[in-house]
This record gives sequence, C-alpha cells and structure tokens, in this order.
Amino acid sequence: MKEIIFVNRFFHCKNTMALQTCKVYNAICLILLFYVYSTPSFSQSIKYETTYEELIQKAEETLFSDKYKTYEILNQALTLAHNEYSLEKKLYLYDFFVYASGFYYDLDVHRKYLNLLKNALANDMVKIPNKKYYLQTLLFEEGNHNYKIGNYTRAKEKFLELQKNLTNKSTKSWDSEDIDTYGSTLNYLGAINRKQGKLNLAKEYFIQEQKLYSNNKNSLPYWESSFNNSKKLLADIYSKQGRLEQAAILLEEVMLYYRKADKIHHNNARITTSFRLTENYLRQNKIEKALETLKQSENYILFSRPFKNRLMIIRGDIFKKIKKVAKAKKAYECALRETIAYRKGIKHQDVSAIYTKLGDLEKDREHPFMALSYYQESLISASKNFEEKEISSNPKPDDVFSKTQLLTILKKKLEILNEQLIQNNEAHILEASTNTSKDLVATLDALRPEFENKVDKQFLIEQTYPAFHEMIKTAYTGYAKTKDLKYLDDAFLFMEKSKSTFLLEAIRNSEAIAFAKVPDSILEKELKYRAYIVNAEKKLLDADKESKTLLQDSLFRLNTNYYDFLSTIEKKYPQYYQLKYDTKTTSLKELQKFISNHETVLVFHQTDKELFSLAITSSTVKFLKIPFKKEIRDDVTKFHELLSKLTFNKTKEIQNLGKSIYNQILASCLENDANDQLTIIADGLLNYIPFDALIDTSTGDYLIKDKSVSYANSATLLTYMAKKKDIGENSLLAISPAFNSDSGYNPLPFSQRETSLIKSYFKGKILSGKDASIKNFINLKDGYSLLHFATHASANDKEPDFSYLAFTPENNKENRLFVKDLYNYSLHADMVTLSACESGIGKLQKGEGMLSLARGFQYAGVPSLTTTLWKNDDQATSELMGLYYKYLKKGHTKSKALQLAKLEYLNNTEEPELKHPYYWAGFVVLGDNSPISNKPISPWLLFGLGLIGTGILVFGYKKIKAHQAAA
Repeated sequence: MKEIIFVNRFFHCKNTMALQTCKVYNAICLILLFYVYSTPSFSQSIKYETTYEELIQKAEETLFSDKYKTYEILNQALTLAHNEYSLEKKLYLYDFFVYASGFYYDLDVHRKYLNLLKNALANDMVKIPNKKYYLQTLLFEEGNHNYKIGNYTRAKEKFLELQKNLTNKSTKSWDSEDIDTYGSTLNYLGAINRKQGKLNLAKEYFIQEQKLYSNNKNSLPYWESSFNNSKKLLADIYSKQGRLEQAAILLEEVMLYYRKADKIHHNNARITTSFRLTENYLRQNKIEKALETLKQSENYILFSRPFKNRLMIIRGDIFKKIKKVAKAKKAYECALRETIAYRKGIKHQDVSAIYTKLGDLEKDREHPFMALSYYQESLISASKNFEEKEISSNPKPDDVFSKTQLLTILKKKLEILNEQLIQNNEAHILEASTNTSKDLVATLDALRPEFENKVDKQFLIEQTYPAFHEMIKTAYTGYAKTKDLKYLDDAFLFMEKSKSTFLLEAIRNSEAIAFAKVPDSILEKELKYRAYIVNAEKKLLDADKESKTLLQDSLFRLNTNYYDFLSTIEKKYPQYYQLKYDTKTTSLKELQKFISNHETVLVFHQTDKELFSLAITSSTVKFLKIPFKKEIRDDVTKFHELLSKLTFNKTKEIQNLGKSIYNQILASCLENDANDQLTIIADGLLNYIPFDALIDTSTGDYLIKDKSVSYANSATLLTYMAKKKDIGENSLLAISPAFNSDSGYNPLPFSQRETSLIKSYFKGKILSGKDASIKNFINLKDGYSLLHFATHASANDKEPDFSYLAFTPENNKENRLFVKDLYNYSLHADMVTLSACESGIGKLQKGEGMLSLARGFQYAGVPSLTTTLWKNDDQATSELMGLYYKYLKKGHTKSKALQLAKLEYLNNTEEPELKHPYYWAGFVVLGDNSPISNKPISPWLLFGLGLIGTGILVFGYKKIKAHQAAA
C-alpha cells in the first residue's frame, strides 16, 4: 500500500539501535543504488560480506529489484544475529522481512515474520530497545496483512486502534515518523472503506491524508510520493461514483509524477496507477488510450504475480470491450489459474471476482446457463464454507468474505434467472429466482448496519435499488404462472424492503435507546456528539475558504469519534443494536388486519418501463403490472408542473392530463373498488402526484369527490408510527412568524389569521410576530400534541438536509430550522401541520422517496404530517386550514377532514379561478391517518367562522382580479 514507509524506517533509520553506522549508510544509500543498477556484473554474482552491517546494506540495495537475492541476504544476516544472540538485530531483521515481503505481496513470508516479531515482543522478561516503535510497527503491519488477504474487518480494527493510539497524544509531540504513520493509517482506512463500498467515508479519509502531507512538507522528505498515492485512491472513489473525467485528471497527474520520480522505489505505485488509468479510459470508451497506457505498465512488471494477474484481467476487459470474446475468455482464464495458484487454492475474493467476469462474458455471448455456472463458482469462491453448485442455493451473508461482493454476484445471477424465467416455465428456475431474491434481501439487511455514514447509506440503497426491480419481477412472474398466494407475500416484502429503510432505522433508533437500558450519561454524550456535528455542518454553509478547511478537519474528527462511540455502544449493549437494526417489516397479512374495512391501500414500485402495483383491502389483494413508458412519465411531470403554477389558461390541459394519468395508472387498480378511503404508498415520480386531483373517468370529476386520500412512506412506517391511544384533549402550538422587506422573505398577511382560526377549535398557544422565534419554539415544543407552522419553507434539492422552516428573525440570530436540526430532536407531537410552501417536496432518492422537510419531522418521531407539494397561496391556505381543523375537531380521520375541507372550499367558492387545483390540491396527509378528536364543536361557532372564511375568499378574489387588471 505505502512503499515509502521503507525509506522512513531504514534510510532515515528512526530505530538506530539496530545499526551503529546507519547514518553513514543512509547518506550514501541513494548513490549506491544508482551504482548498483548501472553495473551489469552485479546481477551475475555477489560476494557477501560476513559483517552484519554489510549484509543490511546489500539487502537495501537489492530490495526493489531482486526478491530472491534480498531474502538470501536477509537470511544470512539473520543467521549472524542468531549466532550473536542479538535480540536487537533480530527485531530489526524481522521488521525488514515484514516490509520486504509486503512489498513483494509474498503473504506467507509476511505472516511468518509478523509472528516472529510478535512473539519476540511478547517476552516481558527481556528489555527490548525501542519497544514502542516495534509495537506500533506490528500493529500497522497486522493491519496491512489483513488488508492484503482481504480481511477488511480485521484490518480496520487494527488501523482504528493505531489511529486512536496516535490521536490520544498531542499532535504537537509527533515526530516525522508519527506523522507518516498517521498518514499511512488514514490511507489504509480510506482504502478499506473503499473496498467495503463506503465511498464518501473513504473520500474523507483520503482528503484528510492529503491535508496532513500538505501541512507537513518540511517534516517529510517523501511527502509528495505519499500525497500522490492518496490522490490515486481518491481517483478510484470518483471512478466508482461515475465521475470518470474527474478521476482521469487525477490519475494523469499522478502518473506524470511517477514517471519523473525514482523508478525503483515507486514501481508498485506506478503499476497500480497505470492499471487504474487504463480501466478509466476503457470505461470512457477511449480504447486507444487504454491500450497505450496498459502497454507502458507492462514494462514495469518485474516479478509480482498479483500484478501479472491483474494485467491479464485488464487485457480481458479490453478484449471484451472490442468484442474479441475468445481472447477475452483466454485472458480471464489465464488470470484465474494464476490467481488460484497465488492464493494456493484457497478461496478468495480475487478468485471470485474473475469467475464473475467470466459470467459477465458468457451473459454477453447469450450463454445464460454457462453464465449461471460461472456465477455459482463465484459464489463458492466468495464464501468460506459454501460448496453448492445447484443454482437454487446461495451462501449466507455471514459466510462470505465480503457482503458487498455477495450483493453484486446475487444481483447478476438474479438478472439472468429472470430472463430465463420469462422464456420458460421450469419450476427449478422459479425456485432459484425466488431463493436468490430472498437471499439478496438477507444480504442487504446484514450489510446496512456496517454503513455508518449517511451519504454512504444512501449510495448503497441507490446502487441496490435496481435489484428490487428484479425481485418484484420474480414475484410477479411466479404469481402470474402459478397463482400461488405466497408470491403476493414475496412481492409485498420486496416492495417494503425497497422503501424508506433508513428513515425506519432512524425512528427505531429512538425506541432502541428507550428500551435497551442505555445509561443516561451515554445518551447525553451521544446527543452532544450529534449537536456538535450538526453545528459544524451548519457553519460550513456560509464559511469562507480558510474557515471551511478548519471546519472540515474538525467535522472529520467529530464524525470519526462519533462512529467509534456508536460502535462501542452497539457492542456493549447488544439489545440496543438488535432493536436499532431490526430488519422486520410489516407483512401483507398484518397490513390487512391494520386497515379499515372501507380502505384500499395502493403500493407502487417504479422501474424504467413499468409500474408494479399491489391493490390491498382488508380481504383482497390485486397484483398488477402497468406500462410506464416515457410518455406517461412526461405526463406526470407536466401534471405537477401545471398544478404548481397559477396558470388559468391551462385548466383544460390539467384536466386532460388528470384523466390520462388516472386511466393509465389508477383505473385498473381501482376497478370495482367501492371503498371511500385511499392510502397511497408511492414510488419514484408518483411522489409528485396529488392523487385526489386526478379525474376519475367513470364519473368525470376529481377523485376527491369520492375518496379521501392519504399517503405513507411504507406500510411498515404506517403501522409502526400509528399511535393507538384514547382520544383526549389536544393542545395546539401554532406558529406564524412576521416577515418584513428586510428579512429576505415576503410577508404572509394571512398567516396570523390562519393560526387564530385554527386555535378556535383547539386549546393552546399562538406564537406570532416577534414571539415566533426558534428559541421559543424549542422551549415550548414538548408541551403540545399538535404543532402548526404557518410560515415560509425552502426545499434544498442539492442538500436536502439543509431544507428549512423560517422563523421570525431576531438580533442577527439563526432563524432557520433545518432538517439537520430535526435529526437531534425527539418531538412528542401527534401531528404536525406544515402549511408552509414546498414542505412536502424535495429531492427524490431511490429507495428512500422524497427527502423533504416533512421527512425531518418524521425523523424526530412525529407520526402524522400535513404538508404541501408546492408554493401555495397565503389566502387560500388560511381558508383551507380553518376548514381542515374544523373537521378534525369533529372527529374525522385526517384524510377525511382534508377531503371535506377541500370539498367545502370548492363548494363555497363561486369564482372559477379560485377553484384551480393550485389553491387546494397541494395539501396532503402523510403517515398516521387516525382522528385527533372526538368532540363536536358548537354550531354557532361554525356559523361565525364560516362568515370569516367567506370574507377571506371574497377579499382574496378581489385582490387576484386587481392584480390581473394591473398586469
């Protein structure tokens, strides 16, 4: 991994106890190396000196050019050390052997001398000079060894321990060796996370490593080599993220450095860089550049079998790319033989990876069963004990070397199985597809807890999401062919597993803390960590360049410590871990028991070409596959676009789109459906549709006339967050901030009227004007069951965690409540209404749904939300919210109350312009739909409030007309 470590150990010789004359040798070492390699006779014969010091010098000279001569010389030196009974010299030689064998990727020798070094250091009866250095070296090389054999979990443990040892002492006391070791540790931790698929976390490690070297140029003579090594690995992150051009720029810079640098010391780095650059060009279809770069790398490969194996793999990739299939297969098979020999016939991830490439090749050749055979061999090589060649069997997640690799192979295998399943009706293919689908789910469940970083978690689900398409296809085909009800259960399971899993994990984390008996002192520390992290992230938003660097460094340390802290909690409190990562989802039968007899739940899953839908009632299930071509997707996008803008001349087009979308998506789902309550669990683009604004073609009217509509992230979240309680007295906290021209927000003249109106139905408190500050909200939030925000909101599509609600500005203090802030809250409210603009819209994340402001409140534990899908009109909002709370007070479910409020709004509005869906369709109910009250209100009060509402509408209409006339 890090070749220059040798220079630090020997040429700069921090362990001077091994050689009294080390300074002299080190001063002339580079001259000797030049002389050695320019003298042809040297490689023909060598006359060894009998002195220990001369042998060490010879070993340093041959280290980078001749493995066998180096071993021979070191063994001779070791014999002398044994004869002299010199523990000091033996330790030095063990260390030398460890480094040399690591450089050669000679893992058996590496393990042998690691054990010798470890045993020698374990002798507490003997005083060992510079023992601290050797213990640090042992820890580092144990990590290095585990990394090279692919045991990344064990390697990570070693390097995290080393990192902790180094950071426990002040950085001011670090010498150049400490700095270099810390840099190497960051490098390995980045590389390990890269191997495990945690790309964002890996990137953070590499960036920190580069900063370390940039800031310590004077202390590290070879800092530039280490810096470029880190850049090379950072480029690999960009490649995996699909940022190929950015990766190529970095790799070209690194390659230029290595071509100018010392050829001997940087040989391995030069080879790996050229390989990565070749692979990058190949993915960009720059075949000529790829061939040229690969040809140059062949000149550097001297004796290392792993490099020769990888060379053959890349040759195979190039032949595959240019459609020379026979040559590609020959190259892969050669690499396979060599890799099996290098690994001594023992199962290994590298062997598995080549079998996977052979499977991919056969898939391209349209040889599906040959491809399946190779994928099965890949699964066997990827696991410790699995030996089954029958395609219906797969290894368990806890039996493999890498769960991410298992996930990749299973996805490829399932894709081939599904292609075969469509073409024939063989039961064993269906069985293999079903088993592989369920094993994919089990693997993903086992893998998720290993991802600490939120960005990496999201990347994992995005990469895995296409596999759910294949799983649901399997269930649909199985049901279509057999009508066996078990495939309905499978389809529902796969749909549930594909939805909002990280939101569910976050919500379950709160329960885990409550029930796992974690001490208050630990909980307090965990909360502080989260608060510090959020505070640093918010400061980064507006920081200048210099401050940004310092904040990023601080954030890196905070996150590193926090992940370590969480890992400790999870190990110390296993019940907490089990509850937090509970993988159980609501079953189809459980959902049917949960919903009412007059309710229909529609669960959707979107693929590139089709929608799968389960139409579920308390007694029936209908499984549909609906075409979802580009034309329909365009209609959905256009429908939302027209609804969210006040365009009076587009009403007819909106209605036509509403009819078209209903016919193509809902008609078959709701055929013969007499239920009046509809719950939508959307996916993909369907998250943008207010379904009650679609036109039911059987009646020619809005769907809202016949059905109340609510929404849920998933059935599991719907049932999990439903609060079963006796309906009692609810208390309301309503917030309506004041904004002037200097605040950066438009005034909301009707917001205070809105909060006054809804407070007439529920007891509580209004925070308006200057009182509507974040500080007051934080102080009062836990005392109320209903929270209502009549304010501005901003959706941040690029960084959803920085979407926010605006409060009244005060004394230059922060007046924005970010989604990130909500992650640290535990709200006691049963319902939150966000009548603010765009509170229910945001970035669409595959597998997670809409990353909106509303989701932040769900993270905080709120079971039910009323939100908006676009920027709404202040006046109409005030009227609708008043009607909504009126019907909530009457004891209706939330979706029914909203339906009745919208219908009354439409019935009471005489002017056609005010009936435009822009004014009413954007409000939706998300989550728990149960009533919040069972107490009727006075009819006289209703009469008075009705007059107020009518006045608002008349005033609003006149204002619109005046605006149109002025325009």
